[in-house]
Amino acid sequence: MGAAWAALLALFSNLRLERLSIPAFDTAYFQQLVWGLSHGHPFQASFLQGSFLGLHFSPILALAALLELAVPGAQALTLASAAALGLVAPTAFLACREILPKTPGGTGLAVVLATVLPFTPPLQEAAWSGFHPEELALPALFLATWAMLSGRRVLALPLIGLALLAKEDQAYQVAVLGILSAADRGHRRIGLLIAGGAVLWGVVLLLLLMPWFRQGLVTDTATYYSWLTVGGPGATFSSERLSEVGLSLLQPQAWRALGLTLLALCLLPLLRPGFTTLAAPPLLVALLSRHQPQPQLQLQYALPLVFPLVLAAALGGKRLLQVWQPRPVALAGAVMPGLVVALTGSLVLPLFAYIERPEPSELGDVKAAMALVPAGAELDADDDLAAAVASRRELHLLPHTSPTAFVLVDAAARIPAYSDRQARNRSVAALPLDRRLLWTNGRLQLWSPAASDGWQTRGNQQPVGGLLPPIMRPVDPSPTDSG
Repeated sequence: MGAAWAALLALFSNLRLERLSIPAFDTAYFQQLVWGLSHGHPFQASFLQGSFLGLHFSPILALAALLELAVPGAQALTLASAAALGLVAPTAFLACREILPKTPGGTGLAVVLATVLPFTPPLQEAAWSGFHPEELALPALFLATWAMLSGRRVLALPLIGLALLAKEDQAYQVAVLGILSAADRGHRRIGLLIAGGAVLWGVVLLLLLMPWFRQGLVTDTATYYSWLTVGGPGATFSSERLSEVGLSLLQPQAWRALGLTLLALCLLPLLRPGFTTLAAPPLLVALLSRHQPQPQLQLQYALPLVFPLVLAAALGGKRLLQVWQPRPVALAGAVMPGLVVALTGSLVLPLFAYIERPEPSELGDVKAAMALVPAGAELDADDDLAAAVASRRELHLLPHTSPTAFVLVDAAARIPAYSDRQARNRSVAALPLDRRLLWTNGRLQLWSPAASDGWQTRGNQQPVGGLLPPIMRPVDPSPTDSG
């Protein structure tokens, strides 16, 4: 199951890359970071000021940089994401198998939980969102759970370390693992040490190490929760603010995603409500954020709920098997809720429709255009082109246009919701005034730096490569892929 899912995701991601339908955020962002690790610019990107480690602590990106040595470009990230999400099913099986009784019923229930897990909304959304470091942490956490509960502590510790290096919020996930281990009498001491060490690691990261990397710079994440404290303590506890908080906690899309996930897991987490509440802190963090689409638990933002919910499902299954031994036909039927979720509440059918939809690949033409751009030159590009051209030091998204930068335009660009469409169209319309069209295939257009930077033409009325340059028109304001 895991291998089939990984292969499908690899195919899906590769088609999206070839068809220029992967939004810049966050794939282009991470591709520039990974490329920089092997080109002397560690954890630096033109999308932010200062070190990325001050925004998110993800040294695990070094593993993706090693993969890029064999598979250059964003394909390395798509393969890493597909492999990580494919590993979730077999590693979740191992973890659940150690929690559940070692009986045919316990094994069957572990198979059910692991089989339906890739089709839950959090994993489906992660598959759509592109590469994120926390995807690498999830199979490591499940493997660490299996190793810890099976007595393989020497193997568990480096797996825990790997998860902690994925992102700062993984400290909480490791603390959950410590709590689970501490609940087992044979692992109480080491479990408490893991939980305490994870909490200490999180505190050091958030209060000392990451601020040191930021060097006083304000990051994007600082605005996610600032609305809670605007106006001081008096406003924070006012009836208006409490009403806002209440509305934030009632996001229907988030509760729908959570409900479908519980349904796919056969509602087993509800049999262990105490452990299930460990999913509450990451849920609250998401619901109270002002960063869309985090409050809706879309894209990668639901992944922090997966680990505690799956462990709670296994613990709930263990309690169920103490009073009822299901027959094989009942265990086989337990996958039905997961199949219903996969067909009605996730991206399985859209994913297959996307794969079957015949569209030409534009990636080769992007590479042809980029062959005309010096490796060290600054590049401004449309959002949907950024992932394919992110292996460089200076990359900015339109409507940003620097006089010293080459500009790569997609006349059929998909403008995401986070981009200013009108400003982008104005920037594109102004390009012929002081730049030369270097290359075009009718859809993609590569423009030179401004004439003041050594290019001697003004406007462009000459054929390029045997093709007349297309008239620059604003992109049709059609529905967009919000990323």
